[in-house]
Amino acid sequence: MSKRMLRECMDTSFGIPVKLQNVPVEKIAGEQVRDIQYLKLERQLLMLVAEKPFRLSGKEVRFIRKALDKSLEEFAGLLGVTHPVVIRWESKRGAFTKMAWSTEKQIRLEAYRNADPSPSAFAGLFDRLKEAPPIEECEYVFAVTLPLQVAGKPPQTRKPRSAGKPAQMMQ
Repeated sequence: MSKRMLRECMDTSFGIPVKLQNVPVEKIAGEQVRDIQYLKLERQLLMLVAEKPFRLSGKEVRFIRKALDKSLEEFAGLLGVTHPVVIRWESKRGAFTKMAWSTEKQIRLEAYRNADPSPSAFAGLFDRLKEAPPIEECEYVFAVTLPLQVAGKPPQTRKPRSAGKPAQMMQ
């Protein structure tokens, strides 16, 4: 096995665009494989999506639901809506969902809580979410520098449900 570092690459395996920086890569059986702790990355992305300075898109709502390991029905129940409403939000893909700010705020806080931030960080986000952020009709790219330094719960052993096929690497 030979190791090297990619300066940056795009990853869409969580269903949202993520620019990863300083990505360790190993060559295994002739294939380039990213050496990433995906559960830590998922937790970091939950926090970044919750803190996003613009309204959530359908892709981001779907990412949060899958990262919380909720079915459409369970997620809808958590928010006091029906599952067709969640389907409608998620079908917006990269566009603003047009959900009520109170509902989006609840989704953001639930995502952040599940990322296990410190109590003061959670309180800070709660204060920042008093007013709705502006609507931005463009795809937002989340940037993450590796290695991740995420405090909180030890990593779980399950594979994140939101992770899919590996994304194409860029150098």
